[in-house]
Amino acid sequence: MLAAVSTLVTMFVIVNMSYARAKVSVGRAYQGMTSAKMIKPAHLSKHATTNFDIILKPRNKAELFKNAESVNTLGTANFKQFITPNEFTKKYGQPQSVIRVCLKTI
Repeated sequence: MLAAVSTLVTMFVIVNMSYARAKVSVGRAYQGMTSAKMIKPAHLSKHATTNFDIILKPRNKAELFKNAESVNTLGTANFKQFITPNEFTKKYGQPQSVIRVCLKTI
């Protein structure tokens, strides 16, 4: 789970940085990451292996966007003060009860 959060944080920062250069808001960057067209499932053989990511909506979405902009804005108190994956999970991640429900459905 920690690797997934770390990957999401990394993706968010990378996408945010590229959108920031283009003068696009963090909210728009997040929407671009999470609003991809659905890929239709293909039939897999019985012994095939596949990988996929599950991305849950963050808690405190507005605070997340504000923090992401602040961390990437020169001159702010939070500039380059990145949070750890554990801090990200505590501040913005879904509670364990939601994660358990998601894991049960897989």
